[in-house]
Amino acid sequence: ANSSHVPSAKFYLAEIDYYLANYNRALDAFLAILKHEKDNQDAILRVAQIYYYLGEYDNARPWLKKLVPSYDSLILEGHISFIEKDYERALDAFQKAELSSDNSLKISEAKSYRALCLYQMKRYNEASVLYMELFRGPQSPDTYLYLGAKSAYSAGDYHLALQLFDQFLLTYPDSQYYLSVLADVANS
Repeated sequence: ANSSHVPSAKFYLAEIDYYLANYNRALDAFLAILKHEKDNQDAILRVAQIYYYLGEYDNARPWLKKLVPSYDSLILEGHISFIEKDYERALDAFQKAELSSDNSLKISEAKSYRALCLYQMKRYNEASVLYMELFRGPQSPDTYLYLGAKSAYSAGDYHLALQLFDQFLLTYPDSQYYLSVLADVANS
């Protein structure tokens, strides 16, 4: 079994557990991969993300430090900082994430998280400016509402998230995100 496909096969098996939210199994698998490939950035990111999903933020941080900053690692850094109520650090991470991407949906997502940080910091004017930019941006209003609900959910404000998801379901029944929103509501 010295095939060159073994590492990638092990990675994809770990990914399957990750996407099925079998986080403990996925964690064991990614840590096993990292024993042999210490610098595997994809596996390191997954370990950090799994610790985040398990609510083990102190375990996630050291793994985040091993990553070359990317959109995904910066978004994760922002979420952890946000949950820890370190809004300044979260704001910085989301800003860097926004600047790291040229994908308009990712830029909108990072911007919506920044707006949520500003809102939590009671910097309402700046938050409003960002929300207006998002509303007029290349994404349609349903995308903005979807991202707003996702950012509220990520922030742990489940009440606001459900309100926004409900508003979304009533306002945009034909949206391409409709099924995603139903799934998000079911999982919240």
